[in-house]
Amino acid sequence: MKKIKRQIMEKCGFTLIELIIVLAILGMLAALAIPQFSKVLDNSGLKTDQANLSIVQTALEVYKADNNGSLPTLAAGEGSDFDKLVTALKNAEYLKTDKIESQSGGVFNYKNGEISFAPESSPPSPSS
Repeated sequence: MKKIKRQIMEKCGFTLIELIIVLAILGMLAALAIPQFSKVLDNSGLKTDQANLSIVQTALEVYKADNNGSLPTLAAGEGSDFDKLVTALKNAEYLKTDKIESQSGGVFNYKNGEISFAPESSPPSPSS
C-alpha cells in the first residue's frame, strides 16, 4: 500500500491525452474567436472613416459660419478636392491635420460644398 501511495505522490506532469485535449479545446476557441476579431477590425476602419467625415463636415460648417457662408478656397494643383479642402481647413486653423486617409479603403469626396464618403464595395461572394 505504501508503495502505490508513493508512486502516486511522485507522479508529476500531464499525460499525452490530457495535453491533446487541452490543445483541441484551445484550437476550437481560436477558430471561433479569429473570425469575430477580423469583423471587429473591418468595422473599426469604417467607423473611423465615418467619424473623420463628421469632423471635417463640422469644421466646414464652422468655417462657413465664421465667413458669412463662403466656402474655403481650394489650392490649385494635383490631388483630390477633399484633400485640398482638408488642407485649406488646416491652414485656416479649423482642423489640426492636413491629411485624412481612409482606414477602410473607401473614398472621401468633396464637391460644391458637400462632403461624402463612399465605402469600399465588397467583392461578390462566390455562389455555391
